[in-house]
Amino acid sequence: MARLRAKKLKGVWHEPDPILADAVKEEVWYLRRARMARNADITLDTVQLVAAAATTLPAAISATPWITAATAFVSVVSVGVKRILNLHDTRTEAIEAWNDIRSLTNQYRLSPIKDNTAKQEFIRNIDHVISRTTQRWVTRRRASRTTNDV
Repeated sequence: MARLRAKKLKGVWHEPDPILADAVKEEVWYLRRARMARNADITLDTVQLVAAAATTLPAAISATPWITAATAFVSVVSVGVKRILNLHDTRTEAIEAWNDIRSLTNQYRLSPIKDNTAKQEFIRNIDHVISRTTQRWVTRRRASRTTNDV
């Protein structure tokens, strides 16, 4: 157990090819983010559907008004949460970044020449993907903040 923990603490820079290991780490991060956004999106869609369908049921069986109000509240809140989180765009951007990094990583792996120039170009390309994705996220957040302020 201690040996495994020590290996984790060393990080990617103690790998045989630390640049490749760092790129793979980024690739895994974007894939995990895309999966998380997909699962959250599906969960919120399901909650919305069930809550919307359940809103009419208490009224139809003449239940107390607070039960109808509570189911409607869940429906409205789930719509709001989904709009705020913008999970579809998050997933799309993460999949695009994952795909770009995966492609760059495969090209680097297949390249017979791994001199300093090739390594620097690889790092620059990975950094460009990360920077582009971050810039899109920032732009989207600013746009949603402006839209919500109106």
